[in-house]
Amino acid sequence: MAITKTKIEVTVNAYNPRWGGQVSGTPLPGTLISLLAATLGASNFKGNLPQVVEASVGADGAYGWNGILLDDAPQGFLPGTAYVSGVQCFWRTPLPGEIYNVRVGEGAGTSNSFNIGDLLMIDSNNGFLIANSGTVPQVAWMAYEPLTQIVADSLLACIRLA
Repeated sequence: MAITKTKIEVTVNAYNPRWGGQVSGTPLPGTLISLLAATLGASNFKGNLPQVVEASVGADGAYGWNGILLDDAPQGFLPGTAYVSGVQCFWRTPLPGEIYNVRVGEGAGTSNSFNIGDLLMIDSNNGFLIANSGTVPQVAWMAYEPLTQIVADSLLACIRLA
């Protein structure tokens, strides 16, 4: 059964709050994000909103805080509409067992297809999920539906493992 791609959240714990911040860059909803690093003597806040950027901390699959950008429903934008740099964005911090439509990146060869149960890790360059490189990632996601031969980034229903 295909999971609808009209919103990023599929099953979310009612106690998991929705947060807001200011986006840096033009990421699409479903992208995994990190807090934008502050420079010495400066804050990563603009006004009272934390600044966020797509990608993860460190190398692919490295441990660190990650949120997921949600669709900008208050402005009527669907998951295919990118945020504009410097505007308010919305995210959740995925909890284990929650299911989201997450951006997956195009891979080379057979890594551009995903099967149910495939372990995925975060690409530190763009915040998309990619095939696990063979080591157990610190922040693990699992494909919740199949996706075959993608040629560009796509949304894939994934469950947060840890």
